[in-house]
Amino acid sequence: MPGSPIPESAVCDAFGVGRAHVREALRLLEIENLVRRQAQSGNYVTPVSSHLVKDGAFIRRAVEQENVRELAKNITPQTLGELEALIDRQRQTVGVGDRGDFHALDEAFHLTLFKAAGREHVWQALQPSKLHVDRARIITLGPAATTERAIEDHCRVLEALSRRDCKASAKAMGDHLRHIEHLIAELGRLDPQYIE
Repeated sequence: MPGSPIPESAVCDAFGVGRAHVREALRLLEIENLVRRQAQSGNYVTPVSSHLVKDGAFIRRAVEQENVRELAKNITPQTLGELEALIDRQRQTVGVGDRGDFHALDEAFHLTLFKAAGREHVWQALQPSKLHVDRARIITLGPAATTERAIEDHCRVLEALSRRDCKASAKAMGDHLRHIEHLIAELGRLDPQYIE
């Protein structure tokens, strides 16, 4: 969680590597604004940057809306079935409260949309810009309302795609990804120190 210390010796022990490797990894994480290294104090997980979350959400929304807009024209029954199966599995994870599985299935839903459009490489290119968005999402996935809302949004995207409605598909995806902007407020409610 944001603010947590990262003792170098514990990382060395956990991964069976020397301090030089751990320090290099921490240096790279610091470049990505995930770790703050403080001389004479230690290493700490950074607070979530509201600026980086908003920028990541902006990029993701623009790209994903255009992807589903074009995908709606040619979506196959097989892809629709895959998306429906992923939504069903998401519902099952909510029942058992598994945040990790829910997040993985949520990612799989969006990746499936890119694969179906022949743009898997675009999804991979999005990963650096959504890094901070994902941090905020994972921290806030605990409340059932958040996961239920995501499932409802996915159902709206699927319904619009099944009608091959390009405009409605893009709107449903845009509405879904606009919820990302509410993550900052949710993080602040969990703990104001989580936000930078």
